[in-house]
Amino acid sequence: MKLQLTALLLVFSSIATANTVRIGNGGGTSYDRNASLTDISAALMTTSQELKLVIHAWIQTQNNTLILKPNQFQALEDAINNTPVEIQKTPCMVNGKEYLAAAYSKPKTTICVNAAGLTSVLTVYNYRHQLLALFAHEYSHLLGFNEDQAIAFQNDVLLYMDMNGYPDLPTFPLIGFGPTKSLLILDWTNRPLVQSQYSIVMQTLEKQIESLYSLQKTTYPILPESENVFADALLRVRYIGMLVKANWTNTPESILARTNYNSLFADSMSENLRAKVTAKDIALKLGILYNYSAPKYPDAEFRYIDPPKVTAQEMANLLVDLEKSILELNTNLNNALF
Repeated sequence: MKLQLTALLLVFSSIATANTVRIGNGGGTSYDRNASLTDISAALMTTSQELKLVIHAWIQTQNNTLILKPNQFQALEDAINNTPVEIQKTPCMVNGKEYLAAAYSKPKTTICVNAAGLTSVLTVYNYRHQLLALFAHEYSHLLGFNEDQAIAFQNDVLLYMDMNGYPDLPTFPLIGFGPTKSLLILDWTNRPLVQSQYSIVMQTLEKQIESLYSLQKTTYPILPESENVFADALLRVRYIGMLVKANWTNTPESILARTNYNSLFADSMSENLRAKVTAKDIALKLGILYNYSAPKYPDAEFRYIDPPKVTAQEMANLLVDLEKSILELNTNLNNALF
């Protein structure tokens, strides 16, 4: 039988809320071995961030069946971001009484967890799921949930994980941009050099963003939709890629790239009257080829480059635009996952 954690709340003059933990018996299976202090302590280091992945999933699916309503998702994530968690080997004290966990509002807002005490009630089979659900319970009290509402929310989280699996936090470095600095000093009139440098630098960058972007499409998105700028960064990379393929390479892809690139500016090829091309325009063009999601900034402008007259500064401007997009993406990833 699957084990379920229940938190019972005691309120003491709005100073703190405290939880005791009860857990059922698994019936003598091999899963009954208690989780170790090392297991629990390690899990607690990422539980809050993993709870945010559950929130992102609910935002993406527009889940309206929860006791936590969509207009409270951001408030819960803010509570997670702004509330320190104190992990200790001793009981959490409230008015002289000992508890396994407590959410304090005074003298400062914190969540206390007695990791050593939890080893007596959590097993190697259930400890990660139960810790995440317990944290959901605790954080919900910071939003004003009463005990019945907090338990209902805790059960919502457990049920969602039963159906969709545990929201494992992805481990990866942030996106690097440094190597593209070599493109800033590139001689753009040297076709072989442009081809080799682009292949080494920009294609590597594109694959790195794509691998992270694929995680955004999973059950547990790594970013909430309000901070999803993966498409914006990919559009910048692929726009530069289309430009390079169209004008600095001689391959079968060059003809298609040149056709796509010129069609973006087909309204007028006069330098002074050339049509303004936005991220939305690029997404519509490349979306057919690459299955893009919508960019966050659909009106962001993309610069036209006239290859016969190209200057290093023009290409530098394109790279600066890309760098800004990657910087925002890295900032959002850092806030969501670390």
